[in-house]
Amino acid sequence: MLFFALCAGTPVEFYEADLNHDDYVSVIEAGYACNLDSRPVRRHGHTCTEFYNRVDWRPIKEVCE
Repeated sequence: MLFFALCAGTPVEFYEADLNHDDYVSVIEAGYACNLDSRPVRRHGHTCTEFYNRVDWRPIKEVCE
């Protein structure tokens, strides 16, 4: 619930904000998620989505199909 209250209007889904995949979005993860954005990237012939921090443009997480 905290995630939704803090990050209303961001393009990041709940499962994407769970950076350590423990099925729980902590306050720190919610803070990161509020500043996350995504961009498509190609890695070894696969289409991936890279999530990055809008503040410093550093990649946080990558999800490949």
